[in-house]
Amino acid sequence: MNSPNNGLFNVLDFGATPNQDIDCSNSIQDAIQAAYDNGGGVVFFPTGHYALYNGIVVYEGVRLQGEVDAIQDIHNLCGAAILAYANEGLINGAPLFTMNGASSVSGLSVYYPNQIIPPQWPEQYSYIVYPYTFFVAGANCTIENITLYNSYRGILCGSKELGICSLEHRIRNVSGTVLDIGIKVDYCIDVGRIENIHFIPAYWAYVNVIEQNIRDKNHAWVQKQVIKSLVAYSFGHTDWEYVRDTFVWCAKTGYLFYESYDEQQSNPGSMNGQMCATSCDRVRYGYVINYLQKDGILVTNSQINANAPRSTGQENYGVVVNDSCVGSIRMTCCSFFGYQDRNVFFKGKGFLGLSNCYFENYETNTCFPQIESYDGKIQVMSCSFATYIQRYNIQISTGTISAIVCCNNSTSMNLIHQNINGLRIVNSIGVRAIISNNEVFDHVTP
Repeated sequence: MNSPNNGLFNVLDFGATPNQDIDCSNSIQDAIQAAYDNGGGVVFFPTGHYALYNGIVVYEGVRLQGEVDAIQDIHNLCGAAILAYANEGLINGAPLFTMNGASSVSGLSVYYPNQIIPPQWPEQYSYIVYPYTFFVAGANCTIENITLYNSYRGILCGSKELGICSLEHRIRNVSGTVLDIGIKVDYCIDVGRIENIHFIPAYWAYVNVIEQNIRDKNHAWVQKQVIKSLVAYSFGHTDWEYVRDTFVWCAKTGYLFYESYDEQQSNPGSMNGQMCATSCDRVRYGYVINYLQKDGILVTNSQINANAPRSTGQENYGVVVNDSCVGSIRMTCCSFFGYQDRNVFFKGKGFLGLSNCYFENYETNTCFPQIESYDGKIQVMSCSFATYIQRYNIQISTGTISAIVCCNNSTSMNLIHQNINGLRIVNSIGVRAIISNNEVFDHVTP
């Protein structure tokens, strides 16, 4: 073992053997321990493949650093790549990397060699389950420039069940394929940050595959699987979470807001925060909002395309707000498009504000309105609507406490009805709805 040089600890000096199926867990843990004993330092991974058969704990003040500090190629395991075998089949086992407070990791790729795409691409398939690849188990942790090729579960920030808070986490510049959960925040009492995240099926579909026809078939198969299972971004208890420039293509749910725990207090285990440019495409549900703190969320400049392929009985929703939600939701400058049955379905008991948004709907085999309200208070202001059939744009159903609908316009995208303009509204609450200054519907209802 060589002496550290200016706080840099090379895992090769501690016995790690890259490019072979030899367990490097103890060697890497020894390098981390040496850096920690030194008062902190960088544990350096030269380019190569490092097999881990046990989970790693990253101590306070230690940074894991791959040689190529960037998101990696979609086709090949380049740079410093981790081959993950630890805790296979144990969904609640120790994470691959547990990040203690004030630790960080950058420039690593992670690939699970036993999580393979099966021959003949069967319709029914069960993944091998694994625990999270990264667990943020303390304050001020940073995870950045990471490539996840086929993680079953990607990144977990905090755990209320374990009493571990992940305040001021920084998760940024992460790309790859995740199968069950991408990023989940379970317990953060102050200002976490998640930014520049990109989840798509191609990383798992293409990695180490040379033949283009196999890549194409893999890609089509992985798309189907993650649309059945994946929740890309999941938020339980987090206060003042900042989420920006995030994307997923192909998932069951793009963004889920849930109750992490239930305590009799004014703000139980749910979220408030800001969502900027939080987009999703080819998903079954864009946003599913079950719980929020009363302060709620601010959603700006986001694109929601809920157009996952469907079979009989399946529907696509842009935003679903369920009746367990009492928090405020403000959506501004957002675009809804694709083959969605409903753009917005609102049963929440709080406020929903939609302003300067665009609602387009390609679906011609459904009669649902683009926006439906069944409870709470809703405002729709300065929005534009486009449909390919003459459906109602807004339905204010019995049970809605109040509604304000003003300064909106609408048009048909169907060439047969190209001169049909104006907003079509169903108002079932009478004078409790304020409806004014909208483009007047100028055609007889079909």
